[in-house]
Amino acid sequence: MKEVLTLIGIGPATETVARALGTDRQLVLADLQVASHATSEDSSDDASRPASAAEDLAKILRRAGIKSRSTRVDLSDAESVEALIQYAERLGQPTGAWLLDPAPGAASPIVAIDLAATARTLQQLPPLARNEAAPAQQPSGTQPSQAPAPQADAAPVNPPAPQAASQPLPASVSGQKALIVCFSPSGNTETLAWLIQKYTNADVAELKPLMLYPRDYKNALEQVKLENELNYLPKLGKFEADVASCPLIYLGFPVWDAQLPPPVKTWLSQTDLAGKTIVPFTTHAGPGEGKAFGQISQLCPASTILPGLSLVGNTNNETPQNALRGRRAAEAEQQVQAWLGIPSTR
Repeated sequence: MKEVLTLIGIGPATETVARALGTDRQLVLADLQVASHATSEDSSDDASRPASAAEDLAKILRRAGIKSRSTRVDLSDAESVEALIQYAERLGQPTGAWLLDPAPGAASPIVAIDLAATARTLQQLPPLARNEAAPAQQPSGTQPSQAPAPQADAAPVNPPAPQAASQPLPASVSGQKALIVCFSPSGNTETLAWLIQKYTNADVAELKPLMLYPRDYKNALEQVKLENELNYLPKLGKFEADVASCPLIYLGFPVWDAQLPPPVKTWLSQTDLAGKTIVPFTTHAGPGEGKAFGQISQLCPASTILPGLSLVGNTNNETPQNALRGRRAAEAEQQVQAWLGIPSTR
């Protein structure tokens, strides 16, 4: 019988938790509801009721291959809590329930709760006073209307001037057997990877997380920030490149939240890179590599980290696409050549 996990409350942490825990389980996503009972008819199959935050997120997760159903619950009403328990039991074997974003300033964005004990306690209490209903929450996979972009990570309005080439690599790396490992959702960093391949003849291997990040910039940034706060390492897809035989690793990635993307942290944490030389290269929206290069040193203390290449990629975070094309691709190639210590033919 399939395990059933219940997540109550749809907030910034819900999608990250659902993607992390729901890979091989059935999820029940429950909107927090006040003043009316949640019943088995409150599931996402009921087309007569308006869409809810839980239902919207369940649809997003189902498209990603995660089995998800939605319902509602009033945690101050015993009958509503019991209805949620029965709903989960009909789907499989309930193995736990969690309350997401329990309160502003809470020590943790996720709290385990005992639904059966909650229902028993509520049955012994007089009717509880209710607070005014809070505004409906938006699922992390949808975009709230008129929501301002995160100012701290906003891209510059105008493209910055071309950067000077990064510090050239030492001549000692030339001729070493190398592997280019690249994480590049939008294609900017991948463009650099293939430019490096052109002059090194190294194989290119792509890092792919099992669960894709939201395409919308603000929602993706929200998820990345939460993963960084929780030190969450997302699972990666199959990676078959021969790392062991390559003493030199070129590691490419975009800068997210001024640091390494979580999938790159996963790969560095789970791969034996002791004794190897790591050469990072990155693209960003203008502010630079942030803490990313220093984090590689922290995650790989037994490796040698050489000076990295840091170039501006897409300066408009609202349109996640490859910006290193045409003239900008030619400029990037010149900087790659200078970084690799290869004389330019132009």
